[in-house]
Amino acid sequence: DKIKERKPLTRSSVDRYTIIVMGGIAAESLNFGGADGGAGDEMALVSFLTNLNPKSGGAMSWNIDSIKNQARWGALQAVLLLREYSDCY
Repeated sequence: DKIKERKPLTRSSVDRYTIIVMGGIAAESLNFGGADGGAGDEMALVSFLTNLNPKSGGAMSWNIDSIKNQARWGALQAVLLLREYSDCY
């Protein structure tokens, strides 16, 4: 019954998770000119997105193209945040 009480995962939450996962890759790229690590992070994102089960008619299913786009978007957002808050980073 606890499962029934859970709120649905929002797109905003998916986006936040994506930025966090891609943030390490983005930081490595910014600091070292490329990212050698991050394969595990990318696989975690792919696994997370492919295991989402849409429960409503308006929810999207994640295919390889939408996952790649989400990952690119997340990496870009992470880079922008790291640049904006570079003094803190």
